[in-house]
Amino acid sequence: MAKSEHKERKNGHMSENEFLKLIHTGKLDEYMRRFQVTKDKCPPHNMRDSNIMCYYCLDCFNYCTDQIKETKKEYIINKVKYKKEDFDVKS
Repeated sequence: MAKSEHKERKNGHMSENEFLKLIHTGKLDEYMRRFQVTKDKCPPHNMRDSNIMCYYCLDCFNYCTDQIKETKKEYIINKVKYKKEDFDVKS
């Protein structure tokens, strides 16, 4: 089995709030389509699988998305709850 490697990016990693905001607004698919390793942030570091190697970005994004449980009023990541109303766009 290949050894897992996580590279440190100059752009860093998204916070969980940034990642959830992309999901809540429906812009995650667009972000993944235009994703460039040299310009965009990687998914949250604490949500990534230790067996996924860097430069397999689609697998990494899918794994992170699978870890999020969605209920009517909140998102749950590793037993931490985030209210959906916090991610609504205020006009």
